[in-house]
Amino acid sequence: MSKRRPARTRSPNSPGTPRPRAKPAKATPTPAAPPARDSSTSTSTTLTAVLRAAWRGLSRGTRVLVALLTTTAIAAAVPGAIPYVADRALDLVNNPALRVDVKTYGPTAGLYVASETVHTEPDLVVTGLVEPEWVSVGDSQQILTLEGRRSGSVAITGLAAEVIERRAPLTGTFVGGGAEGQIDNTLLELRLDDPQGVPLGTDGAPYFAAHHLALARGELHVIRVTSWTDKCYCTWRLRMTYHYRGADHTLLVPAPDRPPFQMTAAARPADYQVQYDLQGSNWTRTDCRADRARCAKAYLPSNKPAR
Repeated sequence: MSKRRPARTRSPNSPGTPRPRAKPAKATPTPAAPPARDSSTSTSTTLTAVLRAAWRGLSRGTRVLVALLTTTAIAAAVPGAIPYVADRALDLVNNPALRVDVKTYGPTAGLYVASETVHTEPDLVVTGLVEPEWVSVGDSQQILTLEGRRSGSVAITGLAAEVIERRAPLTGTFVGGGAEGQIDNTLLELRLDDPQGVPLGTDGAPYFAAHHLALARGELHVIRVTSWTDKCYCTWRLRMTYHYRGADHTLLVPAPDRPPFQMTAAARPADYQVQYDLQGSNWTRTDCRADRARCAKAYLPSNKPAR
């Protein structure tokens, strides 16, 4: 038997071996050249982006300082700009353009207050009748002292009551005593039972519909408001609007972080649990739960203040 020799394998590079043909390369589209850019525009855009990023990275205090230095430089270059710059500086640090101080007084007719608590101790009138427990009955007075705090005019354009709560009058304890002497007329009257809550002038018309008050820096103006109700125990704030340098602003009195005003309508005399009445210079106490007839004879002033 003859043996066969194994077949030779040729290397691809061996002589006589046919080489594979190379495939033609595909045509690659040449990318379009980017449009020519204006070097000045590119530089300006980049600079703006850098400045904005740097401004955002500054703290609020540093921003205020930079703004103050900038406006001061403008003031030095522009005659007459100092008052405006001073106003803008105060605006930047959130210093209000209008300051309002408020004081609250009791009813115009005398000492008439009520509490939800039933008091039976006879010396309560000596220890003091103070808020928030003791509430004026019928009407109360709010004295607003306004002060302009800018060189530019601050114009008061409106005032209205923002009622927070309305519910039944307080009937725990009533304390009543007439006033001595005359009571001055009030400037404004605020009817809390009116849904609009707009203060009225002495002519009975909405006061700020025809009157605007303008205050310059350091100028003071006093607004005396008499508020009254014959329907509810009410809590409220006064919402004041004013116009300053082309913009309208709102101010709440008292401020949101302070307790609101409060007042109660007079209930029927016999509905109180306890009454304290001033007879001459002496206080008399009546337990209405035991003697309704006597309590029913108690004098309560008219809620609406006399003009």
